[in-house]
Amino acid sequence: MIMQQLKNTSQMTYQEQGLAGYILSNPRNIRTMNAKELAAAALTSPSTVTRFCKKLGYTGYPQFQLVFIEEYGQMDAGMNWEGFKSISVAEAMDHTLGLYEYVIKETIRLNSKYKLQRVMAILQRAEKIDFYGNDLNYLSLQKMCIQLRGMGILAHSYNALNQDYINSLSPKGCAGVMVSHSGNNPAMLNAAYELRRRGISTIALTSSQEHMLELTCGESLYIFADEEAGNPLARIISLDYLLNMLYLCLRARKKK
Repeated sequence: MIMQQLKNTSQMTYQEQGLAGYILSNPRNIRTMNAKELAAAALTSPSTVTRFCKKLGYTGYPQFQLVFIEEYGQMDAGMNWEGFKSISVAEAMDHTLGLYEYVIKETIRLNSKYKLQRVMAILQRAEKIDFYGNDLNYLSLQKMCIQLRGMGILAHSYNALNQDYINSLSPKGCAGVMVSHSGNNPAMLNAAYELRRRGISTIALTSSQEHMLELTCGESLYIFADEEAGNPLARIISLDYLLNMLYLCLRARKKK
């Protein structure tokens, strides 16, 4: 990792130690600085910056900068939330950008394009899409339904099972999407089971792989949950990203 390389100064010259120290003390500045600007700030020369980056194993400063930004964004996104008691507006802006980049990248990593294609095939065939979720998930699903109805797709959101309603559904042209981060929400499991029993296509959006909801539904997409960092926003951002991606795919299909 770059941060560990920068902290290991045993093989660095005096100028390189000063350069490493500046980068470690001002990591957010590296996002926008070119080699000349970094050299000026660290009181060294652009050629020293280039040699230093190559010494660390990179082709030059541009590659070092890209890898540094990616790595620092992930570290920044996983920061302890107790440290934000006195965060400035500028720090909040930087952290939010890093958090979104980190969560979206991890969400993409969890979901192969083949899984997305299978899910999209189900939704594109559906004349009616029902969404099931609780609490904050339900609010995100309500927004998704408004967007879908705006382009002529029948879509409704529910936070509980209505047995009479499900019994009235025709298997043809219907699809159900269940959201549960844990994968074990009883209401979502019940809805998924009853829809499958009626022969209706089901899709799970869950952060837990190989749990009951995924096993009950025909297809699944994974929500990224930054459990180790205890980040409360990661799951919300990840879910909204997946829903927006599905919406854009459906919208593009609708315009063809």
